[in-house]
Amino acid sequence: MFHANVVRAAGNAYLTALYEGVHTAVLSQEHELWVRTEAEPGWLAGPGRSVLLGIHQAIYDAVAAGDASRAQTAVLRHHEVMLAHLAAHDPG
Repeated sequence: MFHANVVRAAGNAYLTALYEGVHTAVLSQEHELWVRTEAEPGWLAGPGRSVLLGIHQAIYDAVAAGDASRAQTAVLRHHEVMLAHLAAHDPG
């Protein structure tokens, strides 16, 4: 819900459509991993949870403050963390 609200707030229909496709693909991969391993993902529990909370809090704080530069930096950090996570769990 957080991600969808941030993307929709940008007011860009193309970005919203792109986001929805990417988000669906990421969730499908994460769900498949969860089912295959029968283990709760680290990002839902354990130390990964606090990392994710921190990167999302940084985005929220920047947007709430109206600081576009800080928001951009926070979103890029979010992308870096997610890319590293996906690479570490790539089944191929």
